[in-house]
Amino acid sequence: MEVDEAAVWGRVTAASQAVSGGEAQDRGPIGPKLLELREKKRRIAQDYQRLSQRSGAHRQLLQTLARENRQQAQELGALYIFLTGKDPEERAIESRSRQETQREAIRRLLQEEELSAGRLEALAERTQGEARALLLRLADQDRQRFRRLLPVLG
Repeated sequence: MEVDEAAVWGRVTAASQAVSGGEAQDRGPIGPKLLELREKKRRIAQDYQRLSQRSGAHRQLLQTLARENRQQAQELGALYIFLTGKDPEERAIESRSRQETQREAIRRLLQEEELSAGRLEALAERTQGEARALLLRLADQDRQRFRRLLPVLG
């Protein structure tokens, strides 16, 4: 069974817009938004890692996606320090209390990758120079992960 990427992308994008509730319009301070995205990236990485332990066929891909999200969390933390001059406080990563099927988890992670890309692009619109380039690169990486993860649903 071949996955129709455009159809899935459309569903995820529609769901992302419904969930985001106009976040792109928010013009509040960028620092807290970077910290929020950093924590979400950490959580997503943890979710990918847990999922890789349950999935034999796609273990390597899921571990790679976990590693990439951990790296993005570190880069967002570094950008926070660069833009604010403050060291971000450490926060505990929340754990998933509900048991998900692998398919549900993959769908949720696809949606989170798309949401993250949109948030990063919205932040990039409010910055310039190297910070803007970094945020756009991270958004592109989210979309690349989306495309790499999509066939797992197949």
